[in-house]
Amino acid sequence: MSTNLLATQGEHHMKQGQIVVERLTGTHVLLLEQVNDEWICRFGDGRQENRRVFELAPSAFGRVAELIAQAAGELSNFFGQLGARLAVPPPQLLQTVRGQRRHGT
Repeated sequence: MSTNLLATQGEHHMKQGQIVVERLTGTHVLLLEQVNDEWICRFGDGRQENRRVFELAPSAFGRVAELIAQAAGELSNFFGQLGARLAVPPPQLLQTVRGQRRHGT
């Protein structure tokens, strides 16, 4: 059976960059690259090892982290656009007063 078929027939379709759980140990790993029916995984201590698709399961922690990152990105975009829309030049009177202070009048 191919990797894509295994991944889609299960509960979840795994993709690069996703955080999943190693079924045997419960360790969270980051999926780096898929090679045939295996994933190259990065562990928390920095090591990389290959794991077969059936050894990995979706992680609730990974999904929560993904949702938080998406929400933070959306908020950042929103506030960036809001700041650009609300930016107004200072009133002319304020510019005149500042100019007079610089010239000492």
